[in-house]
Amino acid sequence: MTSSKLEPSEMHGPPKELFELALALDEADLSIEKCLSIMQNPKADSAKEQQDAFLKIFEVIASARNFLCAANENLNTRPLSRLLREWFEASHGAKPKFTNIKSKKAKKGGRPILVEMNHARALLVAAVKIKINQGLKVGAAEKLVSTDTGIKPSTLRAWRSDFGRKDGPPKDITELANRLEKYGNPTQQYENLINQFNANKIV
Repeated sequence: MTSSKLEPSEMHGPPKELFELALALDEADLSIEKCLSIMQNPKADSAKEQQDAFLKIFEVIASARNFLCAANENLNTRPLSRLLREWFEASHGAKPKFTNIKSKKAKKGGRPILVEMNHARALLVAAVKIKINQGLKVGAAEKLVSTDTGIKPSTLRAWRSDFGRKDGPPKDITELANRLEKYGNPTQQYENLINQFNANKIV
């Protein structure tokens, strides 16, 4: 039985947050298994599946944090926030601060903060586009994302404009925004993007 198929009597805690966590767990499980299966073929290109698995695991931790916060506002969830930030930065080349179990001889370095900022902005560029695709006018979509994140509509508009320019963010970042926009169920994906952004607040 997958966690999202649990009966109401088996689910304890804030219903909305628990359902989101159960769904995130199921999706992460499927994504990871698919990734591992593809990686068994040494000739296969598993980059897309690895990226998807990472995003799904990230969402599991973010959902777990939301569930715990809703269950008891006095719980100290900062370690989970730290872990999310650590993974986010490490996935873009930064050296891990407390999750690095590699040899001390590993090369130092990392990409500049601009890459992390662009990645975070890609989440909201995709979120705005999802709402536009669902029928909202541009201004209304930007206002909704602004309400959900605290980022001004004018700032969101500037980011979207920047992503559309030839001299804007690196190609892999703009492609990421396009993939995030088109991934999965639009309503659920929108919530996932907002949650990921709010867990990091890198702008």
